Amino acid sequence: MTPPQSAWSKHAQTEVVESNSSPQYFTNVSFFAGNVTMTTRIKVAVYYVKEKDVDSSAPLLLGDAQFTVSDIVTAKQQKVERLLKLRDSSTSTGSATIQAWKLVDSPKSSRRFTSPSEVGSLRTNSLPDLSTTRALTQAGDGKRHEVAGFSISHRSSVRRQFGQPITRSYRFPTKDGLSFIKVWEIMGEGQYTWTIPIQLLKLFINEEKERIVELNELTNLSHSWAKSRDEMLQEHMNVVTYYSDMVSDLENHTGSTFKSSVAKGAPELEFVATNLHIQRMRVMTDKKPDKSVLYDVVTIGAPAAHSLRFKQGGLRRLLFSSKDLRTSSSLMLSEAHVTKIRHLSQNVEAVKAGIDSARDSLLSAAEKCVAPELKQAMQMIKEKVDQLRMQCEAELIATGSQLACDALQQDNTDGCREPSSDWVFNGETYIRIPPEWHLDTLCQKLEQLCLWLESKVDALCQLKHGIASSWHDCVSLVVKEVTVQIELVMRHVRTCLSLLLLQVECQWNSLGLSPCLMGPRHRRDIVLTQAVSVCWCVVLCEIET
Repeated sequence: MTPPQSAWSKHAQTEVVESNSSPQYFTNVSFFAGNVTMTTRIKVAVYYVKEKDVDSSAPLLLGDAQFTVSDIVTAKQQKVERLLKLRDSSTSTGSATIQAWKLVDSPKSSRRFTSPSEVGSLRTNSLPDLSTTRALTQAGDGKRHEVAGFSISHRSSVRRQFGQPITRSYRFPTKDGLSFIKVWEIMGEGQYTWTIPIQLLKLFINEEKERIVELNELTNLSHSWAKSRDEMLQEHMNVVTYYSDMVSDLENHTGSTFKSSVAKGAPELEFVATNLHIQRMRVMTDKKPDKSVLYDVVTIGAPAAHSLRFKQGGLRRLLFSSKDLRTSSSLMLSEAHVTKIRHLSQNVEAVKAGIDSARDSLLSAAEKCVAPELKQAMQMIKEKVDQLRMQCEAELIATGSQLACDALQQDNTDGCREPSSDWVFNGETYIRIPPEWHLDTLCQKLEQLCLWLESKVDALCQLKHGIASSWHDCVSLVVKEVTVQIELVMRHVRTCLSLLLLQVECQWNSLGLSPCLMGPRHRRDIVLTQAVSVCWCVVLCEIET
């Protein structure tokens, strides 16, 4: 109430503190220029709230206290303590301590408050918003000490993490009552809530496209195998289409990068983490204003595929049930078997890449007529070819070769063909095996070509002088033959492994465990994407802190 006014007007109210006979309130009460003068009277009233959620229950007034703006501004440390009294009673019901401070602008932030002489903030245990202001405290010696704030606009690393930030600040007195602990909190939406799902979906799509290429390379199959291949091709193409649509929806999304609990069942947002928040707390004291401690917290709703419902259970139940089926059926159904196939495929491709690199080095050394480099490259080719031969002797390759014999299209429709080295019995009739399916023959021919190439290299290295074009022409023809033979071996290995994976996928599909959208894979991808999103936010917070 400011003279000549004669009636009180409500300015602000604090939060309700439960189960505390000596509460500390954290709500800021600010007075801006033009609203108050030095003669303005302020009344603080304390109520007992019995049922804060019931409107019919009126709060009970415990007492009130009055003071002027001049009283608190001129008080020591800008702190006053007043007794709480009821009207027409001289007995006090308690006391209230009120702390005030003045605010100034942050030099580089947008202007939010006026000058120190024009604005004040009144609160028992609160701080102004440190993201846009600086606090001025008055010590016992009468000097004012400036406490630097923390502006999100000045910290690019923090700004990259937070979207739509909300800040809160608090002020707690220490035990000795001579200083304060100042706490500043910021909470925002994760900036990568949308980015991580998009990138992971693109990885899933690339994996499916690679599998589609592998299946398309399976040609000349029998009718039953060709039908199974076409069915799995359609399944993988459905995954690519579905995930591509999800990527398009997420990339075209506009607005907030936050998925609330209300939208957790939305199919178009199923890969986005729910309630992903990033929180940062900064704690400092008056005694050491230049030092502070940061605490980062990332919160998220439990990763789950709410869009798929839980009629048949969640991911955990599906994985356990599928594990029981796979282990009880046969070894071909086990995930460990699939992992071995993938691992062997990666090893073979790595050896193939090493052979290609050594081959390029050999041709480069031949062009330069450098004998030491030529010998070194030849030695590398021999080592890599030996590694390839060892990989081809793996048990899985042998199993895949037998599977390839069964999957080949039958050529002897009359059933009168006599068996020979090019014919095998698949359990029903004899089928012809193309020459390139004799893996031992392919590997033996590859070794012979490598010996031929080595003899060429040894002959060139014995020459003291040579013409670059003649050296290159001498080895290029043999290198070409070696390359063609390696491609035949790789074609055989890739086909064997691809057929093994196709067999496993068909068996899973027959048990209702489709490796595509109809099985646990869809739920797994959703849960994995949501979990990786929060992990990525945690890692970035650790790095940038």
